[in-house]
Amino acid sequence: MLALSVGIGANALVGVDQQKAFDADFWFQSSLLAAAALAFHLVLRFRAKYADPVILPLVVALNGLGLAMIHRLDRVGEDTGNNQLRWTLVAMAVSIAVIWFLKDHRVLRRFTYISLAVSAVLLILPLVPGISAGEILGARVWIKFGSMTFQPGEIAKITLAIFFAGYLSSNRDLILLAGRKVGPIQFPGSRTWAP
Repeated sequence: MLALSVGIGANALVGVDQQKAFDADFWFQSSLLAAAALAFHLVLRFRAKYADPVILPLVVALNGLGLAMIHRLDRVGEDTGNNQLRWTLVAMAVSIAVIWFLKDHRVLRRFTYISLAVSAVLLILPLVPGISAGEILGARVWIKFGSMTFQPGEIAKITLAIFFAGYLSSNRDLILLAGRKVGPIQFPGSRTWAP
């Protein structure tokens, strides 16, 4: 509730500043965000009982603040804030599906090095001629997907997280115990340090 009040309150302040506070659009967006956060919370409580209960509220609060900032920057006739809300709902639905259908997250350990390779390919894609969207707003991080553009680095964040989680959990003892000690700090060996 606190996380939702932060995001929805920020959106209300933006509406007050733009002289359109508490209109139908505000209530619709707020109820969509609240319903999605509640659905996500319920799925976490039923399917991932041991998940950290702090992460979801933090993400909801930060996302709500981000949505408010995007609404604040919208020009007349633009729909960037609502578009971002739609993508937020799509991301939450995909996350709920992953939590619901992935029975045991330890299965992802099998894909540790595959996810590293996928991450490298995804990060190089914006440099490949023919699919690169070129420089947009000063950054060359987009690829063309028909008439749409997409940042493959956003997917690479997920695959890198899978790699690091799998690698660090598999090599935990080597990282903590093996290697050179300099003062009070224990450094891992070069074989485990490289990845």
